[in-house]
Amino acid sequence: MAKQFYIHIRLSTYLRQWFLHLYKGKEPVELLRGCPERDIIHRHLAKVPVEGMEATDETVAICFPTFVGVNRKVWHFITPRGYDALRAVIKADFDMHLWKDIHSVDGKGVLLMDKIMDWMEDNGIEVTDTNYETVYKIYQRKRAIYYKRKRRNGKGSEKS
Repeated sequence: MAKQFYIHIRLSTYLRQWFLHLYKGKEPVELLRGCPERDIIHRHLAKVPVEGMEATDETVAICFPTFVGVNRKVWHFITPRGYDALRAVIKADFDMHLWKDIHSVDGKGVLLMDKIMDWMEDNGIEVTDTNYETVYKIYQRKRAIYYKRKRRNGKGSEKS
């Protein structure tokens, strides 16, 4: 059996918990073929360890994917830009899921706090004050941008 290589990426607590939940709670995470995270890793391959990161409670282990024509024994590291890009795409995916799931029920008679806490539980994020405040602020910013654009486009203040 071939040796398995791992990438350890540091993520915020809520983002780490959500990312693990997204991939069925298993660590190390095995990325699906064609997913953006896998494409970023492929784009930022390096031969030597440019950012040594070991496993900690703040990191997520990701199985290094196989790529056609790439020898994993030689090319099994990613550049610092690759780590930044990987964090950015995971964060963007989180934001999209949060917005899609919460906005569809926003203003439908349930307190936003309860909706966010339920969403956090459903998505594997431990409900702590810090995690809740972080997720709430992210949603609040997204909602403010959404309604600002909506008003600017002449749709008034009606919710959809």
